[in-house]
Amino acid sequence: MPKGAGRMLAGLIAPFIALLVLTACAGAVAAASPPAGEARTLEHQGVERHYYLQNAEAAATAPAPLVVSLHGYRRPNQALAERENLSVIASDPLGRVAGREGFIVVYPHAWLGKWNQFAGLDNTRLEDGRPVDDVGFIARLIERLVDEGLADPERVYLTGFSDGAIMSYKLLCTAGAPFAAAAPVAGTMYQKHRDTCAATFPIPLLVIAGTDDRSLPYDGWIFPTGREISIPETMEHFRLLHGCTGQKSNHLYDRDPHDGSRVLEVVWTGCTIEHAVKLLRVEGGGHNAPSFEPLPEVWRDWAGTHNRDVESTEEIWAFLRQFERRPDAVLPAAGAERIDYEVVGSFDADKVPFISESLRESVRRDFVGWRRSTFTLAVCESGCVAWSWGQRWTSTQAHIRNVLQQCEHNGQEPCGLVAVNGELVRFEVQPSQIAYPDTFDSSLLPFVTHASLRRIRSGYAAGEQQRALALSYTGRYGYATGERSEDQARSTALARCREYSGAWGHCFLYDVNGRVTFNPTIDLYGTRTWE
Repeated sequence: MPKGAGRMLAGLIAPFIALLVLTACAGAVAAASPPAGEARTLEHQGVERHYYLQNAEAAATAPAPLVVSLHGYRRPNQALAERENLSVIASDPLGRVAGREGFIVVYPHAWLGKWNQFAGLDNTRLEDGRPVDDVGFIARLIERLVDEGLADPERVYLTGFSDGAIMSYKLLCTAGAPFAAAAPVAGTMYQKHRDTCAATFPIPLLVIAGTDDRSLPYDGWIFPTGREISIPETMEHFRLLHGCTGQKSNHLYDRDPHDGSRVLEVVWTGCTIEHAVKLLRVEGGGHNAPSFEPLPEVWRDWAGTHNRDVESTEEIWAFLRQFERRPDAVLPAAGAERIDYEVVGSFDADKVPFISESLRESVRRDFVGWRRSTFTLAVCESGCVAWSWGQRWTSTQAHIRNVLQQCEHNGQEPCGLVAVNGELVRFEVQPSQIAYPDTFDSSLLPFVTHASLRRIRSGYAAGEQQRALALSYTGRYGYATGERSEDQARSTALARCREYSGAWGHCFLYDVNGRVTFNPTIDLYGTRTWE
């Protein structure tokens, strides 16, 4: 869990971790030496910016694919020293793969070790006080390599580790981004980048992230610089950009059963560009990149568990190489109706209206630690309440919708938001704010968690006709597919939901053969299951 001291330690150690985890490599890769590189400069904003170019000989006969690799955080004095020996920011395993596969790698160097992701960050101003323009610097760098005949403009790719991953998300949300695909590692997306995303076409994305990352937590965190959303929220953002409609997952081969982690591969389906959204969820993994070679114990003590089941550089290139830039790809139309809210301050349990003192104490008890970054609460005027935290949900909007629906069920009356992602919002009851669809759309399912949604998408949404789905407001569910009749599908789905729910909630039919049968007036308010 990040603390002040932990973040300071991260500043000291993360650069070495980044280099080390991207330097570990398989024996077959390690047999070759990385290709030669060259330190270069580029004038931007009237100052010299530095970068390291590796394997330029790949473009000896024709422009080659280019991978832009963004390093993690550096302290200012370390960043200044690196300008004298830029080769230290290069990744040996990425370079080796580049030499074998025939692509170029360029490593831009942050001005004082910190990418300028938004206004107000430390070490992101030039000597004259102007903010560093890293987006413009990276764009000009790519233009230069294209103009020199080195880089193929249709095959420019992006990757980054830690702070470089955060910067990658910002670049992907820039209008007209020059990238064909991207693969950020061990980094989360800032909410302000998601909420202001100006992407003009979908860019394929592979994310590698550890669920036990203590530096940039998988479940998100509220830092002094703003909220970093969770990995599930990040993936949902890009799922929507790509218009994906399904999902499948499987655990990869557990090459090292003693490393304390497993890799779950999650691939979204039905996307505008096939195979374009993918997550390698490192279950139990820390703030590092999986690789076959072990990390020294001192690094593991700080960064957490190191997975040895896959080689990250190989996975990254295998994903990136599939794609060419597709500015013609169309962004899908907006899906679920957005539930708007206005942040008015920091959340405090004492500011929750209508509820009893015993409930207030329960809220106070739950609003602690990492839960703060996702804590969302709704109340009704008669005192009913519902709250939730953690990334059981696929996005902030899904989280809000589920909390409101649970609150409405508890009180049998409409509710209003009081807290969203640990921030106090203006209370306003708007009975019509939740839109229920007429036809089945898995992204609008009420109550269900992210894990349940994944199973429903793979098992129910793609199932045969004569199917039915039953839900409980507590998140339990049951479904049947390929039954002999519609009536049998209905009864089987309800029976399975009730068996799963036990005493934890009333089940109701939500969907039958793609027709949504959910009636909020009856299904939410018609049966009260507990007081």
